[in-house]
Amino acid sequence: MLKTYSAPMALFLTFLSVILCTITRILLIPFIGGQFPYLIFFPAIFIAAGYGGFFYGFLSTVLCLIMIKSYIIPYTLTDGVASYADEIGMLFFLVIGIQVSWFLSKFRDSKQELRKFYSAVEQAELAIFITDKKGIIEYINPAFEKITQYSRQEVIGNSPRIIKSGKHDRDFYNNLWKTITGGETFQDTMINKKKNGQLFYVAHSITPIKDNLGNIRYFVGIWRDITEQKEIENRKDEFISIASHELKTPLTSIKGYVQIIREKLKNDKPSQFKTYISRMDTQVNFMTDLVYELLDVTRIQAGKLTLNKHSFSLNNLIRETVRDMKITTKTKIDYVNGKPVRITADKDRLAQVLKNLISNAIKYSHKGKKIVISSDIQDGQALISVRDFGIGIPVEEQQKIFGRFYQIKKNRIKGDASFGIGLYISDDIIKQHGGRIQVASTPGKGSEFTIFLPLTSNGQKKKI
Repeated sequence: MLKTYSAPMALFLTFLSVILCTITRILLIPFIGGQFPYLIFFPAIFIAAGYGGFFYGFLSTVLCLIMIKSYIIPYTLTDGVASYADEIGMLFFLVIGIQVSWFLSKFRDSKQELRKFYSAVEQAELAIFITDKKGIIEYINPAFEKITQYSRQEVIGNSPRIIKSGKHDRDFYNNLWKTITGGETFQDTMINKKKNGQLFYVAHSITPIKDNLGNIRYFVGIWRDITEQKEIENRKDEFISIASHELKTPLTSIKGYVQIIREKLKNDKPSQFKTYISRMDTQVNFMTDLVYELLDVTRIQAGKLTLNKHSFSLNNLIRETVRDMKITTKTKIDYVNGKPVRITADKDRLAQVLKNLISNAIKYSHKGKKIVISSDIQDGQALISVRDFGIGIPVEEQQKIFGRFYQIKKNRIKGDASFGIGLYISDDIIKQHGGRIQVASTPGKGSEFTIFLPLTSNGQKKKI
């Protein structure tokens, strides 16, 4: 493959090659005399045009003619005058030199374009592969290796079946093959399998490449890895499914209780409606909390959630929150009151965090086990601990539970299904206060969530 040199280097190679060819031809005079005076100079033209382009090839041709006329032809003259044949020979050499320079420069340009194309394919983020007419892989780029985890040596010479996932039926592949062998481009979403057995999604396009007669010579396939996009779509679908169910259930309950009240109004005393009204209120509150949590998620994503900070007693806030939570659960909740703690923070948002943590503790606690809340001061920080004695959290999931819409795979003990956004919101609120939430858990023994918060703040309203 010809390299491209800068103008000074190309000029240097042009003169050097002409000089070397001239010296070589002079050294051959004692052996071949004046025969073949032009042949030895063609390598100089090849070098100049090949590495510099047409201009340097033409320059080399002219320089070679000057050298031939000045140093080679005089050795063949008998009367000191160049013959007609010599003049014709130099003219032919000039024409051939120009033609060679033109062809070599075009060849050089095509090599450069091919090099650019090859470099682009090799560095592309899209996976690209080429197969012959029978579907045998002849080339793959590094992106293909990265996605599939197969090396070139493992793939080239094999068919694409090497990454077949088994998730598509025979009709799918028959349609694919029928489309591309019919001269059309096939496009679809495919599920393939990596070397380690992991499945991945790709937006797949296979195009037949034809010769001048319209015959298919080979196929070019292009992949775009959309695994992450598919996971997001699946998570979104799951979220919509949960949302539809969770928002539908309370509304159905409310509608049912309303119908009961209407019937009971005809015969029962008003005091007997309190139970129904209480249940309606609980369902309405549950649905309202879901809506507010969803709104909080959108505010966090948009950076529009606000904090209204002021000074208050952390101990009193915890007591109030525990009191409110006891109304809605039969689980025993104990608050171990530590040192008096006064903190500057958003009281409502902090109460929201506490409710989320306590609600989770209740959901994952065994029947008859209590929840223990404690507070203290340590190293200039306020500490709030929420501890349960439930099923615990697997180690591999402890770093994921604060993710948006993430739900622990192991089933909760009791309670309603959730969106997996409570901890996400809580973690963000605490971080915006300059604090953090730490989790310690042992599967089968329970979990402890500890909030660390600075005691003081500037008290300004802050957007997050």
